[in-house]
Amino acid sequence: DAALALVQTLSVGADPVSFTKTVTVLTDDATVDCLFATPVSGALAVAGACVQYQITIENTDTAQDLDGVTIRDTLPSGLVFQTVGLSNFKVATGASQVSQAAPAPDTACDGTAATCEVVISDARIEAGQTASLHIRANIG
Repeated sequence: DAALALVQTLSVGADPVSFTKTVTVLTDDATVDCLFATPVSGALAVAGACVQYQITIENTDTAQDLDGVTIRDTLPSGLVFQTVGLSNFKVATGASQVSQAAPAPDTACDGTAATCEVVISDARIEAGQTASLHIRANIG
């Protein structure tokens, strides 16, 4: 199956949070730039294919922001990191910006944080809102 999905729900401290991580093969055409790839039906997980990891966090508390959010995700061995994007994260209270650390584009992942860890910190998710992190990589 070309589209893999992992779904789990977490409870972080006293704040209810819904957390979902999905992995989708966007395209198996190695000539398409992963940065601009759009989903193609039936794409296969083959060498050169572009995959997207999407981590979605919903703050299910409608009265209180989720402040000081940090996300760490390490890509598995066999991928080549390309890009990361954020959607709907706000700056945490007291921070100057949402911090983002990621490997350089075209970094070959060996399954460790040393080569392919993406870290988002100093983030806030407003009450009742959803934010997401998108990581794209090619299959090596």
